[in-house]
Amino acid sequence: MADTALDDKRTPAPGPVGIGGWLLLPMLGLFAAPIVGVLQFTAYAEVFSGWQYLDTRLAVFIVAETAGNIVLAVVAPVVLLFFMFKRLEMFPGWYMIWATAAPVFLLADAAVAYALFAEPGSEIFDKETVRGIARSFLSAAIWIPYMMRSERVANTFVN
Repeated sequence: MADTALDDKRTPAPGPVGIGGWLLLPMLGLFAAPIVGVLQFTAYAEVFSGWQYLDTRLAVFIVAETAGNIVLAVVAPVVLLFFMFKRLEMFPGWYMIWATAAPVFLLADAAVAYALFAEPGSEIFDKETVRGIARSFLSAAIWIPYMMRSERVANTFVN
């Protein structure tokens, strides 16, 4: 009986299989994320050119923010694409973790920046920050349920 359970797990159920359909959209997002991430890091060039003038709090914050952005915007999407093209069973779960971590990181980053550097009377989130957080939450709200319920996802990631 144990062998049958293993065979059932590896054999896709009838229905759509393969990287296609709606699964192409998260894949395109994973391809775009590192490109956009690298382009956004060009904004840090000015900050790093004046590194010696930064106080310790700001320097630590910038290093932590940069490390988090590199992991979420460059490393994680590349690893997820590897999982996706190898059709590894772990892809949907790791994708959901990444999709959850992105808005959480954006919220935490904005809150810490506000706590450390805000001037009296300033708003915690500017329009660009709100837009990024909203986009990230919307993406998670769409793609996490898709990864959980899609027949194509269940049939494709079986290795």
